[in-house]
Amino acid sequence: MGRPSLKIDNQRLQELRKDKGLTQAGLASELCKRLGLEQDEDSRTVSYRRIEAQERTSRKRAEAIAQILDVTLAELEGIVPPDTGIYEKRILDLLAEQLRQENVVLKSALDEAHRDGSDSEDGLASMARSVARRIEAAQLARNPGELAELSQLTGLSEGEILEPAHVDGHWLVVASGPIYTRTELVLGTAGVMTLIPEIVGKLLDDFGSDGRIRMHRAPPWYRLEIEPLCGRFTTWIDFVRCLPDARGLRWLKPGWRDVFLLEEPLLTWARSAANFVTGFDGSPTPGDVRRLRLQVTEYNGEPGERISEQIV
Repeated sequence: MGRPSLKIDNQRLQELRKDKGLTQAGLASELCKRLGLEQDEDSRTVSYRRIEAQERTSRKRAEAIAQILDVTLAELEGIVPPDTGIYEKRILDLLAEQLRQENVVLKSALDEAHRDGSDSEDGLASMARSVARRIEAAQLARNPGELAELSQLTGLSEGEILEPAHVDGHWLVVASGPIYTRTELVLGTAGVMTLIPEIVGKLLDDFGSDGRIRMHRAPPWYRLEIEPLCGRFTTWIDFVRCLPDARGLRWLKPGWRDVFLLEEPLLTWARSAANFVTGFDGSPTPGDVRRLRLQVTEYNGEPGERISEQIV
């Protein structure tokens, strides 16, 4: 039996290597140094090229490559997306270089943006954020006119524009049940947080708030189980971060930013939408229904003028 190997995202590996300014030979040299290997330049370069070509290597080598490129092993495997700021910084650096090369299309766009008197550095940063988001959207829509315009602004080829962009992230949301079905692609965690309450609101409004929401993780997917009071019209909402490419959509495990912007806000929202909630960690709210109490609040005509509170 051969040594166990780890699957590497070749496209992501090449992006990271180029972002570090390393050639294949350069990364091969760094890898041998880190692993304490003695190989001549040709041998180590051929060995590294084999990693990119086969998209597999040993865990030890993969961990060493991840350390050299200053990323997590999961990111090198393509399991989680890189941080949003990394891609935006890359586009900012690219636009700055295009200005130095006197890209007339970019200069004209910046001049138009500066007509309101905004600072040139702030204007370039704002332009970079806008272009990064346009690239991400174009990777899904693949509109030839938009790709051509982005190519003129950035100096990138169409193929380079279609290399994975990680800004807000695309999410696939699928709701299914006996009375309500819906499938949508939304942009960013904000899109998820807007769509899910819209779906659940329609369901719970018809049956009252004494329903139950159960939350599950099944990486890379999330699942919400919405059970109204009557118990006969359960709806399931599955959602996952995805990356468009030439073959369709590829599922991604959510990054730390996605988790931060989704899990706690979803739990807070669920507790306001239903009286019984089981969180992603399996903890129920309320923990013990026998200890529930009624809080009575007295107001002086206006909601903000509270007079007294009493627990019954």
